[in-house]
Amino acid sequence: MAENSPPLIKVLCQSTLYLTNIALEHIDSEGLDERLNIAELVISGLEDSGAGTTLSLVETLPKRWEAEASIKAPKAVDTVEVVAKSDEGTEICSGRLDLSSDGLTQKSRSKFGYMTRMDTGNKDLEIALSWKIVKIQKAVIDGEETSESRLLLAPRGLEASPTFLKQSTHASLPSKLKSLANAFRVRSELMGEHSDIAAAITACQRAIHLTPSDHRAASLFRELGLSYSNSFERTNGLADITNAVTALQKAVDLTSPDDADLSDHLNNLATSLLHRFKRKGDLSDLRKATETLQKAVDLDLSGTNGANHPDRLLINLGHSLRSLFQQTGDLSVIARAIEVQEKAVELTPPTCEELPDRLNGLGCSFMERFEWTGDLSDITKAIEVLQKAVQFTPPDHPRLPQHLENLGNSYYQCFGHTKILANIANAIAVQQKAVGLTPSSHPELP
Repeated sequence: MAENSPPLIKVLCQSTLYLTNIALEHIDSEGLDERLNIAELVISGLEDSGAGTTLSLVETLPKRWEAEASIKAPKAVDTVEVVAKSDEGTEICSGRLDLSSDGLTQKSRSKFGYMTRMDTGNKDLEIALSWKIVKIQKAVIDGEETSESRLLLAPRGLEASPTFLKQSTHASLPSKLKSLANAFRVRSELMGEHSDIAAAITACQRAIHLTPSDHRAASLFRELGLSYSNSFERTNGLADITNAVTALQKAVDLTSPDDADLSDHLNNLATSLLHRFKRKGDLSDLRKATETLQKAVDLDLSGTNGANHPDRLLINLGHSLRSLFQQTGDLSVIARAIEVQEKAVELTPPTCEELPDRLNGLGCSFMERFEWTGDLSDITKAIEVLQKAVQFTPPDHPRLPQHLENLGNSYYQCFGHTKILANIANAIAVQQKAVGLTPSSHPELP
């Protein structure tokens, strides 16, 4: 190393194993209609003291209860005892989790992770316990662990490697950290390395911590919010998407009304709000996402400070409005969605690879309005637009079967209204083609 070379910042990821996504699910049993009252889960064997750890359970879906917290798994523990209880303390079922490597390879897999049957003492009552084992990565920059350090869930077996960055003066360190965070996030998007997201979040937080509050730029919070969003896409963790919303709202708040980046910041915020709505189901998030996208569209169409991509913003707004209609049944909302989607399609060049999907979305909106109003003009328009979506979709495109299925559904709905045999014949022909193009292993084939 040269004599005057600057010192190095060392970025290292530390890891801890956790049990997360812990849930109980009542498997339907013939002749058993009683509603179960499951309120908590007691996990024993995690600590030397022998004291059990109690997790509160929330019924997130009919016959499914999820824990609102994760449990740290000591490295020396291979098995734990689990007891589910009612809110009155009555034991409902119990089981033992084999967390050893051999035990996990023998466990059944479900869409929720590992799964095992619980002992209920009743052959007619079947309850399954599911969970995931994840590694939480914590990035430590230059040996310093601050309260802002972010933990990230990552797959088991992922190992982190040290990364180095030359350090210049202290005044420029926040800017260097932001660049480092962006590099980590981009590499994560390309390579799928979860530890990169942990490092990106920590670098952003450290940069914010080192920057005086009256000098913090919107771009710094944008980078932090996008990193949390990427983390959410991998973990589905409510804390991640909530942190994304908070950071991206701060980016909007710090952006002046005449800034060319404002519409992009609004779009990012709306996207995170839509993700949180899907995760949490809070209608206020969907309404706020729609309002935020409308502001972004207004800015972009005005040409004063938009990023000159109104078609993309219009598509996002149309999607949000359609989701809002599905929740509220307000016909004025679906009318606005159709208006917005038609404008987006109008602005989309015929050679744009996104045109088929945009036509498909517009056709589905017409079809949904027809389901509510029975107006034949809507289903006629749906067929017309969905035919174009199929026409513009390349023969080898993976979404062609879905576009064909939607076109077939529109023909079927038109037949139900008109009883014209040509419509049912077209529905059968199109749906047969959709089935023929769907791989036998595709989950939606049945």
